[in-house]
Amino acid sequence: MFANFYLFSGEMVYNDPMRRVIFIFIDGAGVGQADAGNPFFRRKPFGEAAIRAEKALYQDYSNRQLIAQGLELPEYSPAQAAAIIANAALDYEFILYEYFQTDIYAHRRSFANCVDLIRDLDTLIENLLARLDKKQDTLVLTSDHGNLEDFHSRGHSRNPGPLLAWGRHGEFLRAKIKSLSDVTPALLELY
Repeated sequence: MFANFYLFSGEMVYNDPMRRVIFIFIDGAGVGQADAGNPFFRRKPFGEAAIRAEKALYQDYSNRQLIAQGLELPEYSPAQAAAIIANAALDYEFILYEYFQTDIYAHRRSFANCVDLIRDLDTLIENLLARLDKKQDTLVLTSDHGNLEDFHSRGHSRNPGPLLAWGRHGEFLRAKIKSLSDVTPALLELY
């Protein structure tokens, strides 16, 4: 399921709770369009009602950007966002949450703003890990490029994106994935 409200959610054709994977993709603007031909998903758009019902998140999980644009939405804390992702994972085998605020901040914000953003993201991940059933669930965190780690340039760095994996398939994924191009094939092996 694509947990971001502004793109699409998919309803899985089948649901095996022993295969649950939560995949958080950092800096990956537009990654959702790449799965349009996936036969395991039916498309229907998420909207504001899904955010209010705590069924989806905006790429800025706090909703501050949407609130600043005049939408009447709740402001979510990192802990609340983690709960929304974890609860969605109970109904689907695969959750993708695309978060690219790190990319936006690295291009446009001050170092202090970036530090605050990473602290909040760390709190979200900490809360998500606390909800993880390590015998059943897998949490994967990765990025397609670096840029937040180097303030000498506002562009993307040549540093490799991180891959962190916890839970049931964490060891397998860490051993199998050596580059970004290995992520999708390794995840598909789980299914």
